[in-house]
Amino acid sequence: MELSQVMQYIQLHQELWGNQRMLFLHEAVSNLLLNLEQGSTSDVMLNREEIRAFLM
Repeated sequence: MELSQVMQYIQLHQELWGNQRMLFLHEAVSNLLLNLEQGSTSDVMLNREEIRAFLM
């Protein structure tokens, strides 16, 4: 799943997961996207395993 799709997935499951969990996940994904954007200006790129580890 692409990171942009994750935000939609979180929104779809808001009622099931509750507001606190949804806000936590939304913040985590937002931070990850920001880190990836900032990292795009450097030579460091995260692979899928590193992204998954970050989210866990």
